[in-house]
Order: sequence, then structure tokens, then C-alpha cells
Amino acid sequence: MAEYFLRSFGYDPVLHPGAADACAVAGIVVATTANVRGVQTGALMTGATSAAKFAALTLIAVAAVFFGSRGEASAAHLAAGQAPVQAGLFGLAFISVLWAYDGFRGSLVSRRRSARS
Repeated sequence: MAEYFLRSFGYDPVLHPGAADACAVAGIVVATTANVRGVQTGALMTGATSAAKFAALTLIAVAAVFFGSRGEASAAHLAAGQAPVQAGLFGLAFISVLWAYDGFRGSLVSRRRSARS
């Protein structure tokens, strides 16, 4: 994430590895501080970052609809001749998706448990 942050300001993280490390440490410190201050502060920060991610994805989708290809699109790059799809690599990518949604699932489970008590 620190590398993406640096790229958004025009810095190449390969040329500035110390800056990428410093941004990563700063992000960890900010998240830790919010969570140490209290559950509500941590939840507010998590909600804000989730809203920002959703807004960014929505913006990308809207931009694709309005500024996308004007009928010149092609699926030729998906044709055979590319590297074969391996089940192991697909599984590795799928683990990231499951990991991303595990926090959401965990919050639902804890809400159900608190509702029962």
C-alpha cells in the first residue's frame, strides 16, 4: 500500500525504498493508534477506509462505462496462445479474496453472537 501511495504522488518506490518503508511504518502506526484509542475509533477508521475503497471502485466502474472503448474493444488477447491457466495459481489468487472478506465475515459472526447473548 505504501508503494501505491508513493506512486500516487509521482515517486517511484524502487528508487526510494526508504520512503516506501517509512510510509508503511506510518500506516501501521496510524492504524495501531486508532485501535489503541478505542474500538469506536478503530471502527470509524475501518469504515472510512472501506467507504474510500468502495468509492474508488465505483469511480473506476463509472469511468469505464463513460470513457471506455468506443466499439474498438477486442477479446483477442484472451485467445489461446497465452500462458496456460494453472489451478494452483488460481487458488493462490482466490486465497487473497477469501482473506479480504474474512474480516467482514468475522464481524458478522461476532454480531450474531452478541445478539444471542
